[in-house]
Parts: sequence; structure tokens; C-alpha cells
Amino acid sequence: MLSDLGVRIGYGAGTGIASVAEAREHAVWAAEAGFESFWLSQVFGVDPLVALAAIAYEVPGLVELGTSVVPLVGRHPLALGASARTTQSALGGRFTLAVGASHRMVVEGFFGASYQRPYTQASEYLDALLPLLAGVPCDVDGEEVFAKGWLTIDAAPTPVLLAALGPRMLELAGRRTEGTSVGHCGPRTIAEHVAPTIKAAAEAAGRPAPRIVALVGVCVTDDPEGLRAWSRSNSELYD
Repeated sequence: MLSDLGVRIGYGAGTGIASVAEAREHAVWAAEAGFESFWLSQVFGVDPLVALAAIAYEVPGLVELGTSVVPLVGRHPLALGASARTTQSALGGRFTLAVGASHRMVVEGFFGASYQRPYTQASEYLDALLPLLAGVPCDVDGEEVFAKGWLTIDAAPTPVLLAALGPRMLELAGRRTEGTSVGHCGPRTIAEHVAPTIKAAAEAAGRPAPRIVALVGVCVTDDPEGLRAWSRSNSELYD
């Protein structure tokens, strides 16, 4: 069985959830269908941290509820830390926060921010966010991130995953966080690039073996060629 190999199957509700009620329907279905975890992304739909906190008490059977992923752009570390600890307080230790530097299209095209130094920004952001999620004050005066403060929210520490694909970001994820979340990746890319890179970084840092949360799209169709064309078009957004 997959569980014997250390593989767990969760359910991701996608990027376009339009309401908390819709998120609740997906989460309840996931729990009833036997999935262990439930994940929400932040793109154009509901705020995933708010939605997960709102449905916390309605899906007690889910072992884990998480974001995959929340872009770092648009949220100061103190603000994201407060939201994440509030969500963790509601979920009683079941919440996992996956974050990422996002993509040039989103950062520059939607937010009008700079995407010149995503690695530096992600590294400094973690310098501020990780202490806050562990209940410790942050004190960061970096080149891309400034954050000084603390939170008084009573919650369990929140595990963090860093979305990564390039070698430097994977190294950062392995060295600083519990693992990574990847999308649009096939099994060969994960087996030959993602897994060995992040595992080596975690081992060198003396950390436990990292998690790899892989978002895998599944579709039942009688039009495979049309689906391949749609998939190629959708993936071009991430160039």
C-alpha cells in the first residue's frame, strides 16, 4: 500500500473556490471519501487561511488541512504570521502552511512588485515568518524584508512548506522548512531532481527527511487531445 511507502493521498480543491460554503463542500467530501488531508490554493478564489479556519470544526476526520500555496507577495510576514497562527488555533494543530515566491506574471503583472530577487525575498521572509509561527519574536532588517515584532496568538507551532523547483529554492526549502510543495511536475522530475536536491539540503542541515507535497491534476475525459492542449495552454502561464 502507498502508506507503507510513506505516501499519503490528500485532496486539493483547486484555485477557484468561490465561497466558504464551496470550500466546506469539498472538505466534507474529501473526509467522507477517505482522504487524509485537504488543501486550498490562493489565486483568484477565497482566502485559504480564512476558509480553512471557518470550516475547522466541520471536518474533524481530516488529519491535515493546508494551503498550497500562499504567495509571499502581498502579505507582510507579521500579517501572514497572524493569519496562520489564527488558523492553527482553529484547527488545533492540523494546519500546514505552504508558501511560495510565486511567479513573475503574478508578482509583476498583478501586484506591480519586483521579481528580481525571489530567492533573497523568500529567504528573508522565512527569517521573519518561521520565528513568528513558533511563537518567537522576529527581528529582520534585510535587503528585501523588514519585520520586527511578535504575536500573542495562542496556537501550536505551524509547519511550513516552501514551494520550489529550482535548485537554490529547493536547497532553501530543505535547509529551513519541513519540505516543499510542487505543481506541474511529473514523477521523473520529482524523482530525479526535486527529491534528491531537497533531501540532500535537509540532511546537510541536520534536519529530518523533508516532505514533498505534489499537486497532481486528475481528469476523466473522452477528449485526451483536447485536454492535452488545455494543459499546455494552462502551463504556459508559469513560464
